[in-house]
Amino acid sequence: LGFVLINQLAFVVIARLGTAATVAGPGAGIAAYNKAYLLFLLPHSLFTVSVTTAMLPSASRLAADGDMHGVARETMRTMRLVAAVLVPFAVAFLALGDPLTQLMFGNGAGARDAAFVGWTLRAFALGLVPFTLQYVCLRAFYALENTRVTFWLQLVIATVQVGVALGLVLPFHASAWVSPALAAAFASAYLVGFGMSFRRLQRDLPDLRALELARQLFRVTVAVLPAGLVAWAA
Repeated sequence: LGFVLINQLAFVVIARLGTAATVAGPGAGIAAYNKAYLLFLLPHSLFTVSVTTAMLPSASRLAADGDMHGVARETMRTMRLVAAVLVPFAVAFLALGDPLTQLMFGNGAGARDAAFVGWTLRAFALGLVPFTLQYVCLRAFYALENTRVTFWLQLVIATVQVGVALGLVLPFHASAWVSPALAAAFASAYLVGFGMSFRRLQRDLPDLRALELARQLFRVTVAVLPAGLVAWAA
């Protein structure tokens, strides 16, 4: 309940900032933010949620048996798997954010807003991998029946998100950049949140190896980067 309450309070602040920008200028605020957010969530919802739904019962059984090595192994396997799928999506959003949003939203009365959605999607893309890996960490904590830690971690994430959003939006009145700024605040918050969550999870699961995950992220990024550059150029 506390976890949900924190998220809702952060959402209220983000929504108010985005709504104020929408009133100040067209296409820059909450509407563009929400459209980009739905696209951003699509690969996470289709893949990561499915994989972690399968992971949680297995990790929970291992935790109940006291097999912390098994929980760490299951968690790391899931992280490596989602990284292999989500990194290409992040690169695709960065390279093709504008063409995608022009195709989907560049028609009719709201056509001029598609560019705002594209830049917002690119900002969200920077946080796609940290966000989805943070989601895996949460499920590992749930398998360990440690929900108090997840509450405090989410409090930090929400605080960073709100703080960065206020810092980026309030000093500037160029409403065209409010929506991308809010997305950048989201990405920043989950980058910080994943780093803290992984380090805290290592206390309970010492077999988690940050270097192993970093190597996986590096390999996948190197593999997809050429295609991303070609797509950007095209």
